[in-house]
Amino acid sequence: MSSKVQITPIGPQLDLGEGPHWEAKTKTLYYVDAFAATVHRHVPHTNEHSHCKFKGNTVSFVIPVEGKEESEFVIGLEREIVHVIWDLKSDKPTATRVLSAAEEDRGGNWVNDGKVDPAGRLWTGTLMPGQGLDDAPFTSHLYSFDKGSSPKKHLSGIAVSNGLAWSLDYKTFYYIDSLKYKVQGFDYDITNGTINNERTVFDLKKNNVEGIPDGMTIDSEGKLWVAVYTGGKVIRIDPDTGKLLYILPIPSWEVTSVVFGGPNLDELYVTSANKTKDYPKDKFPQPGQTFKVTNLGVRGTASRSIKLQ
Repeated sequence: MSSKVQITPIGPQLDLGEGPHWEAKTKTLYYVDAFAATVHRHVPHTNEHSHCKFKGNTVSFVIPVEGKEESEFVIGLEREIVHVIWDLKSDKPTATRVLSAAEEDRGGNWVNDGKVDPAGRLWTGTLMPGQGLDDAPFTSHLYSFDKGSSPKKHLSGIAVSNGLAWSLDYKTFYYIDSLKYKVQGFDYDITNGTINNERTVFDLKKNNVEGIPDGMTIDSEGKLWVAVYTGGKVIRIDPDTGKLLYILPIPSWEVTSVVFGGPNLDELYVTSANKTKDYPKDKFPQPGQTFKVTNLGVRGTASRSIKLQ
């Protein structure tokens, strides 16, 4: 990594920043303030910023619709997958339409991180807020949604569904269930949208990485970048060898997620939260801030829009 790494805060301080998505056509960053049920839009080259507030308790992710990236989106709104029309200026959506819902029999659960796979399907998992290791057995799941169809269940017994990524050859799916303190790998079938053969590709505890794994992305070299919640950092790991390659300190204790962006996909955008009150504030003075990290010397992979047709 470059010794001249620069970390610049962007946008407002948030309660729970999450779900960053880089839209390459318009060179725009989208992300959410989850507990404020708000989508944020930031255009780095103009410094334009706007937001959209939704009716509900949580918004967990925002993903543009393929072919309509400047006006239509899919969001995770509590337990629902919702199609949204937004003019990018108003603080309210023009229209919303529920596409599907997860775990309607578990009112307390809500969907968390969501991403689109190489075939255009949406993958997202659920969580029960406030769960800890003592709350096992866990009752959340990992799902995929194909063009707004009913959810397809892939994994059960999930505690806190979080980071998702796919290998560069589309043969491996990477996944984080945060309370396992691991990054898991699965064989991935792009045609059928299925996963199997689970294994551990990185164990935070065995590598003495303090904190909880959260959101995740992959770079152009096939290495994973993992946000470490209550750890104040992002780590780069090699999923093939299980080695820790790099630690990127972030001036926020609760780092939540990461995405590559910028015209050349060589900028790393990092979201964070401002929830915990007891932490070393002198070392982490910018809680809840979103950051642009430059001069890493690494390029990422493009975020995918969702296919609805």
